[in-house]
Amino acid sequence: MDKRKGWTISQVERLVDLSRRDIQRCCYAGKGGIGALSPADGTWGRRAYDRNDVARLYLLAAQKSRGLSLPEAKRELDRLTDAGRADDDLLQDYADRLAEKIEELQSKLLGARALLASAADDVGSALAALISERVSLDLIPAFLADDPATATELNKPQLEDIARELEDPGLALAIDLWAGPGATDQIRTRIETALASA
Repeated sequence: MDKRKGWTISQVERLVDLSRRDIQRCCYAGKGGIGALSPADGTWGRRAYDRNDVARLYLLAAQKSRGLSLPEAKRELDRLTDAGRADDDLLQDYADRLAEKIEELQSKLLGARALLASAADDVGSALAALISERVSLDLIPAFLADDPATATELNKPQLEDIARELEDPGLALAIDLWAGPGATDQIRTRIETALASA
């Protein structure tokens, strides 16, 4: 893209997942339009969309994906803008929500994969492979042993990292399927004890 000219409507259509008709409606303030942005005129009288135009269209597309109509999406963005929220702040909020959703889906995926692995011929290896994607497999038996020396050998940030990983229900399920019911709770207890003495 030539930054001086901006994006064409065809390019924007692909980038923000809005139809050409919806993009045109966003730019038109008359009947049927919502007047959400005013891109500059480019060569041959075609509109040229800059980064701010693309950001606003992206936010409108995000609102539309929540089930709002374009006029409702514009009203919502206008309300947030009137409350002092810049488009970049709104984009950050949207990115944060998507990251949370991804994290939630990854946890559910891990739980489903763990349950499938528990039905495999080589259950131990299949579950061990899943668990080791997230935590060192060598640590788990040490935390489950009667004398968990490894827990006291790890520094506080390492223990906190493991404790944070264990908050994932998918990983907890995988560990319990691999090491037995309650294994994750036992590991958490050992970590809490080690953190208290660290």
